[in-house]
Amino acid sequence: MRILIDSNVIIRFWKNPDEETADILRSHETFICGIVRSELMHGARSEDDLKRISRALDEFGFIPIGDEDWDLLGGMLYKLRISGVTVPFQDAVLAMLAVKNGIPLWTFDKHFLLIKEIYDDLSLFRCP
Repeated sequence: MRILIDSNVIIRFWKNPDEETADILRSHETFICGIVRSELMHGARSEDDLKRISRALDEFGFIPIGDEDWDLLGGMLYKLRISGVTVPFQDAVLAMLAVKNGIPLWTFDKHFLLIKEIYDDLSLFRCP
């Protein structure tokens, strides 16, 4: 199974590694996007830490944001807004990529439950 991973999953694992998460990361095709990569690198505390984070993130597959995706995202943000749902921009990007690519999103962020109410084709990964 392919999984798109939100930064909060990776941060939680880096702070408190656990065998269940490690097993999921080993047994699934895991992906990040540029938003997640940038968020995690932003948290670096030194140049060495930045390099370590970058190398660690290279272990994930990468889902790019294409030029055509911006219109998909704009449409999603519009539909969310007229439905009364406001979410952070980066969460809307992740949701759009997950929906577009038909890939479950693994996150601990509750904003995605709001998005899923409007976009029921958003699949959220849950640990078994």
